[in-house]
Amino acid sequence: LADAVEHTADAAGAVGKRGAKAAAKRSGKAGAREVAEHTDEAAARRLLKESREAEARRLNDAVSNTPAKPPHGNRIDDRPATLYKKVDKDGELQKWGVTKHEDPRKRYSKQQIGEGKVVRMERDSRKELLKKERELVETKPGPENREPWAGRRGARAEEERHE
Repeated sequence: LADAVEHTADAAGAVGKRGAKAAAKRSGKAGAREVAEHTDEAAARRLLKESREAEARRLNDAVSNTPAKPPHGNRIDDRPATLYKKVDKDGELQKWGVTKHEDPRKRYSKQQIGEGKVVRMERDSRKELLKKERELVETKPGPENREPWAGRRGARAEEERHE
């Protein structure tokens, strides 16, 4: 039997699984079963190992080739931002806002601006400008400031309390 396995192993190395089984048949049925079991088990182990390695390579490639996502635009952080006010053609305030654009006119289409203007007020960190915008929207909101806190502390809120 040892000779059959040895002979079969040589054949397996030379011509693969099919050749090993044929060599084992020639060496006896018992040897053939034993060689077939070992050959199938080895093949299964090899395939499992290869598939695990391929999956690991695929995952590594996916991670290394994936560009980092930029932070969400509404995140409160230290990125540069611009505080602006949007006014109509008569100069009446329409809205306070904060944008990532250095030129706040890029925030709106020409149709949205119409005959009005978008005026840059200040450039600073987004975190600081959001605090200032909140204060302005609470105390002096424009009709397009639809935040729940719009006018909560301003003249408009005082008028509503006395009605």
